[in-house]
Amino acid sequence: MNTAKPATTANLRQLFYQLIIIAALALVVGRIINISPYAGTNAVSRFNTIRALGDEGTYLIDNTILNPGWGTIDRIQHLGRDGQLHYYSDKPTFLPTILAGEYLVIKQLTGLSFAEHPLATARLMLIITNGGLFTIWLILFARLLERYGKSDWGKLFVFTAAAFGTSFTTFATTLNNHLPAAAATLGATYFGLAIWQQHSRQAWHGYAAGALAATAAALELPATAFLLGLIIVLLLKAPRFTLTTVIPAATLVVLVAFGTNVAAHDTLLPPYLHMTEGKLLATVSRDLSLNQRGAPLPPEFLDALAKQGQQLSAETKVEKLGRYLRLNDTVNQQVYELQVTEESFILRRWNRWYQFPGSYWNGEGAGLYLLDRGEPSRLRYAWHMLGGHHGFFSLTPLWLLSLVGLYQAFIKPRHPFKPLAIITTVLSLIVLIFYLQVPLQLRNYGGGTSSMRWFMWLIPFWLLMLLPAADTFHKRLIKITALTLLAISIGSAMYAIDHPWQEPWLFKLLEHLHWIDYSRN
Repeated sequence: MNTAKPATTANLRQLFYQLIIIAALALVVGRIINISPYAGTNAVSRFNTIRALGDEGTYLIDNTILNPGWGTIDRIQHLGRDGQLHYYSDKPTFLPTILAGEYLVIKQLTGLSFAEHPLATARLMLIITNGGLFTIWLILFARLLERYGKSDWGKLFVFTAAAFGTSFTTFATTLNNHLPAAAATLGATYFGLAIWQQHSRQAWHGYAAGALAATAAALELPATAFLLGLIIVLLLKAPRFTLTTVIPAATLVVLVAFGTNVAAHDTLLPPYLHMTEGKLLATVSRDLSLNQRGAPLPPEFLDALAKQGQQLSAETKVEKLGRYLRLNDTVNQQVYELQVTEESFILRRWNRWYQFPGSYWNGEGAGLYLLDRGEPSRLRYAWHMLGGHHGFFSLTPLWLLSLVGLYQAFIKPRHPFKPLAIITTVLSLIVLIFYLQVPLQLRNYGGGTSSMRWFMWLIPFWLLMLLPAADTFHKRLIKITALTLLAISIGSAMYAIDHPWQEPWLFKLLEHLHWIDYSRN
């Protein structure tokens, strides 16, 4: 006699999930159709690679950036296999390579192309890719909530947050690596939990867990910690299963990720690791004069280099790129950096791919946006990443409730969420420390972006840790507080949904109040 009520409640929850999925997808697809897919130089940079691969079969974007609206500051320049300098997107090659395959299928099936139908092609790709990932995201969350949730209120509250309350929704309208990284993290967690708790030991679940965790790592470098952690944990629980399914799948994805980078740049290192001085080649006394205005190098300077085994042609020109000097030897098809000290000229391999004539990163013209110059104070950087203008907690105060869930999991013996709480805490600290330790020029909060986008792949863990807290909210005042925090989080997510590549509302408010100043020089 009492069995009908639980069944009815479960049916109503499923109806709620379905309605929320429909509403969320309608929102995302509607915005994709209504706004320009090329808003934001970050997205345009990725589209350049997809177009170059799909139309020309190359990672070179020399031709694509010449099209109106396809210019991007997110590009690099280095020697290609032909010995000439070429432009490339500075974004990791793994995702654009996959999406180039999608583009080729679309072109074959529909006749759409970037050359003739740039808006329709990009929008269709976003609907398929982002809309598909968003659907999978919500379906997996619904299943996890049904598996681990204890109360109807908690399940519905967290599901609403997953659909509307995080930057995952904001970035669902643009091309980026953060949304697929977060989706891959959730998928790997879903299958990893099933393997750990023995809900399933089907081989394809192991393949999925390994491939998705490796995909997250390929899209977000700090997610490598998640990949390694998942493998270690599953090795302890099911060693043979992990060795035969999880690890081979992960290895394959890693090989593909590195392979695409080698195919594009002839190196295993991604572009953002080519921002520093290169290998030392020679040192020449400052007794020799050197014209730094593009004139040919003097013979005595070339002779001094030749004595140290460095043969540069007489046609080698000196280019001043911001604070750096580049020697472009077009005859020998080599590029060098020349460092000037009080005592000597130092010749190095050119490794500053972001510096080239006309590069935004040279600080030429109006100069770099001060946000892009990097935050000198790591303490201030930590504050604004967590509680300031790009704050993880200030823009999405829902995570304050997740802190409650973490606290509950840690203090209660044998709490079912304790392993997840440990994982969430460790990974979050790793990501925070990683971005605090990056060089000055990379401490820029992700540039012009509506949230701390580098933290997005952690969202699945913080949403899941929201569940044990929400299940304990019984008093009316607590529920009202939780709903208020949810409303603020939804507001932050919706504020920039038409253009995620802009500063957060809190950033603009603090600038309006003159509490921060990131104006241009």
